[in-house]
Amino acid sequence: MDDVRDLFLKASKNYEEAVHQIREDQWHMPTPCTEWDVRALMQHLVNEQLWVPPLLEGKTIEQVGDAFDGDNLGNDPVGAWDDAGQNASHPRLGSSNGDRRRYDDGRRSDRVPDAMG
Repeated sequence: MDDVRDLFLKASKNYEEAVHQIREDQWHMPTPCTEWDVRALMQHLVNEQLWVPPLLEGKTIEQVGDAFDGDNLGNDPVGAWDDAGQNASHPRLGSSNGDRRRYDDGRRSDRVPDAMG
């Protein structure tokens, strides 16, 4: 079975291919979620990618806090995705085998499952 991070990298690569096909005139088109247009969806996904490195490096949600709040796309949404994706998939993050999950509420940490399934 694939490692969780391998699956994450595959999904990110597939999304990257779609991102690079978005034309300038499509950023404000609607999505199935009526509250978000394409740009808002991209903002959400870039934000999620930005969270990956600090969480995998052992920081808690509380420690990361509001570090990624606000507009993370600027004038270059595709470039923002590329940058966030490169950081989220950096080799230093390694394999998930044996990782431990950390909780902000004082619960004891436990092992992260080795694969999704």
